[in-house]
Amino acid sequence: MKKSKYSILYLIILIFLAGCQTEGEFESTSYNSYSITFLYPSNIDANYEFVLEGNKGTSGYISKSKSEVELNVLKKDNQESVFSGKIAVDDLENINSNLNIRLIAVDGKVDIYDESNYISFIPTILYTVGTEDDYVLSFNNQTLENGKSNYIPKGKTEGLIQIKKNNESADLCYTSNPITIAEDMKLSLMQLAEMDFMEIPEDTEAEPTQSNTVKVRFFYIPDETLTMDEIRVDFYRCDATWDWATPLPLAKTLTLKKGELSPYILFDLSDPIYDFYFYDITDVKTGEKIVDYLTYFSIVSMPLLVMTGDAVKYKKATEQFIMGGLDFKVWDSLSTLW
Repeated sequence: MKKSKYSILYLIILIFLAGCQTEGEFESTSYNSYSITFLYPSNIDANYEFVLEGNKGTSGYISKSKSEVELNVLKKDNQESVFSGKIAVDDLENINSNLNIRLIAVDGKVDIYDESNYISFIPTILYTVGTEDDYVLSFNNQTLENGKSNYIPKGKTEGLIQIKKNNESADLCYTSNPITIAEDMKLSLMQLAEMDFMEIPEDTEAEPTQSNTVKVRFFYIPDETLTMDEIRVDFYRCDATWDWATPLPLAKTLTLKKGELSPYILFDLSDPIYDFYFYDITDVKTGEKIVDYLTYFSIVSMPLLVMTGDAVKYKKATEQFIMGGLDFKVWDSLSTLW
């Protein structure tokens, strides 16, 4: 009797497992999964509601037998429809049976993203520390995202780059000469004063060829501490052999003028776990030391490494001294990766 019970239980388990496998096979052979996201602008998905073939949400499944699907996009706050139409499934990006439906919102209109209709470019504005949110960057009245890829309709690539204060719509802080946006174009500006911006010239520096080395350039924008016109930055390299009780020898020196990029210097981080670069900052005019590495031990090479700290992340990097020179940030849009 016991043997019979176990045999029946075993048979039920086999049937259940076979059913699960059949269901999984049926799902993968009969349905495509899908996901719906806004490619541009970033971080606006939460403002909208998506309904595909009557199903709400940003993901789900649709039958592979369908040649087109109907999508509706509504604003969450007032349920206003901003897009409604049928999409040919063959026109969608399909990666391992996952259909990627990418949307784009430009000129107040939401549409399906088609790369043949847009040009992307990256504007990078180096604002005075702490004031970036006070400004609006635009091209032909299209608000742009700083340091990110922006998408311009191909028929509207000629115009003006403009910067204005958020609360002063009439007063422009900067306006460019008429320009034509080209694919993958990079436009870089540095703010020198509230109404003064300087264009950063094209970077022609050759990339390093040896792994775990990086070419770095630096700049600072005046703040409450770094008020001077010119500073000297002395770099000190340490490795696994350094005795922390002994001062380090000087490795490299740069003189920085406010609002100007320095020349590139090469950092050798052959052993990223133990190789570091510390720094001093000195006021060139008075000789006053603003930052002393023996006091703060700030490692300016740390953000140049990957998260695990065992390899160099950048081939070339642009670093800004902030917080009176006690901290620093890498501008990814002005840097290149290994």
